[in-house]
Amino acid sequence: MTRSGGPDCRLTRLLREAGADPIQAPLTRTLPPSAGDALDLELPALFESDWLVVTSARSLAPLVAALDRRGLGAAEIRAHGVEVCAVGPETAKALRAAGFEPALVPDRFQAEGVVEALARRGVGPGSRLFFPRAEEGRDVIPTMLRARGADVRVVAAYRTEPLPDEADRLVRLLAEGRCDAVTFTAASAAAAFAEALGRSGGRFAHAPGSTGGPAVVALGPSTAGALTDRGIQVDRIAEPHTFEGLLEAVADFARSGPSRPAD
Repeated sequence: MTRSGGPDCRLTRLLREAGADPIQAPLTRTLPPSAGDALDLELPALFESDWLVVTSARSLAPLVAALDRRGLGAAEIRAHGVEVCAVGPETAKALRAAGFEPALVPDRFQAEGVVEALARRGVGPGSRLFFPRAEEGRDVIPTMLRARGADVRVVAAYRTEPLPDEADRLVRLLAEGRCDAVTFTAASAAAAFAEALGRSGGRFAHAPGSTGGPAVVALGPSTAGALTDRGIQVDRIAEPHTFEGLLEAVADFARSGPSRPAD
């Protein structure tokens, strides 16, 4: 698994409970954004917004910390009439745990699905959205929302930094046949893995019909896209896009063998 949360990580627990022996190989780490006070400076705009859009649980901790520094929290956001859009069930779980009840969790987690779901809720000309995200995040969703006339305030909540040593270790583990499956939960991990493969000069052998490589399982479509864009075939995409769905996708590969996921 290309993430780390220590021994208490929920994905680690689920895998162990299912009888697997998970190996944590965190390929990236989360750091404050280059402008460390970006959220603090932009926070007043949140309370003037119609929607708070959260696409990753990683955005939540720095947002909560910025609110705490002002003595504020989820209650004040609700009081100002700001609705919350959680992109994905895992993000929705993290928001609920922090006291934020999402008003919207799109059925499709690709950019088009998110924008269409927000449009059905009336987002369009004059709508104001606050969008905390990774510093290096893609502009697809903000660009599509702006094309509909919305005012999107994009704020860097964190940045990710690759961990080359961990990525190289994972490549060695795979080359040694130590893993039956490798799970990806973020596009940044996919990028770090592809870079490590390039450094090794190796090829990732797990094409359909091959028995020479492990399964590649992605949490959601955006992560799967980041892998396929780098020439790495994805064998399964979790459905639903949760840790439980990821576990079932790994189990399905074990039962059925290699096959490409549906688009």
